[in-house]
Amino acid sequence: MDNAMNNAMNFWNPAMTMAASAAATGKIGDVNSQVMMNVAETMGRQFLETGWVKAVPGLERCMLALRPYFAVDNSYVKRKMTKVLFPFLFQQWAREEVEPNPDGTFTYA
Repeated sequence: MDNAMNNAMNFWNPAMTMAASAAATGKIGDVNSQVMMNVAETMGRQFLETGWVKAVPGLERCMLALRPYFAVDNSYVKRKMTKVLFPFLFQQWAREEVEPNPDGTFTYA
């Protein structure tokens, strides 16, 4: 009971209220923490700008080797999408002739 009472008293303490509101809004008053937040933000932006290529050794060489396999243009994508969405347009619908019969008719598969 005494511990719960201390927690309740700390909540109504003006210093605790100011600390909670500063933490919620991100405006922490400590100068060192602001400097560290700025450094972290700068490093994060730099990492996002350079990307994974600089972070993972050998990734750039691997990507350069794989690039020709993924180089497609819009007409290629359109043709493939048409084949996927409308496969019945690309089938052979004519009957296949196996062999002609001696009487001039054909046998179909």
